[in-house]
Amino acid sequence: MDTFDLTISIFFIIAVGGILYLVLRDPVYMFKSLLRGLKTDGNGKAKILFFPVWAPVWLIDKVFGLKLYINEFEEASQPVHVSFSEYDKYIIINTTGFKNIESVLHAFENDYDPVAFNYRLNNSKINISELNGTLILKLGDEIDFNSFNNLVHYLDNAAPPGKVYNVKGILIHKNKRSHSYFIFNDPAFPIKLIGKTYTNKKIYVDINPGGELNDTIYQNSNMDYFKNFDFDKFENETYRLKFNELNLRPGITEYL
Repeated sequence: MDTFDLTISIFFIIAVGGILYLVLRDPVYMFKSLLRGLKTDGNGKAKILFFPVWAPVWLIDKVFGLKLYINEFEEASQPVHVSFSEYDKYIIINTTGFKNIESVLHAFENDYDPVAFNYRLNNSKINISELNGTLILKLGDEIDFNSFNNLVHYLDNAAPPGKVYNVKGILIHKNKRSHSYFIFNDPAFPIKLIGKTYTNKKIYVDINPGGELNDTIYQNSNMDYFKNFDFDKFENETYRLKFNELNLRPGITEYL
């Protein structure tokens, strides 16, 4: 085999390996995307050519309500009620800047308006610690489901120019670890926070639910691949951390 043939072979192996990696890391999403692409592709000839492939699937989808072919993302959502008080509530922020986070927490509370911004800390106890260059906030049960979600979104959008906070909300179930989940902000979903459960199921929450149900997360696999959170590692690390209580009062921040 000469150098040219070897180069072509290596390129082919890398290309095929890359495709297999993309497929195997999230086969369900890739399979759905493929089937939808065969039907909705702008090329009419291709749509006709692959009719024997997508047409039976489309029919099965309609008959059994599999919600494979959907017009809106939310159509494929499955609501799951959670008992928010049964979770330990954490927020991870990719910064060690205590002062800015303190001011953001004050701003979140001061922005409370029963009409325009009906979310607040509700005198929730906030404990704070540092882990591997990140800040960890642990919130008490006083904060409600919608306020917690909005706080995650608020913090993520409060990063100074040129910085990214990569905020994550971590919900660890106190009794059933498999019910744990995490959420984060993704610009592709402007009024939602997306994430995964402990068992790697993709979920999202509404941060502006309006008349939607409270304490409800939505399972929906129609999101591009993203890594799950290492809940076990996080629990082991936070167990050894020393947290300081953050006492927030108007214009004052104290460590107790």
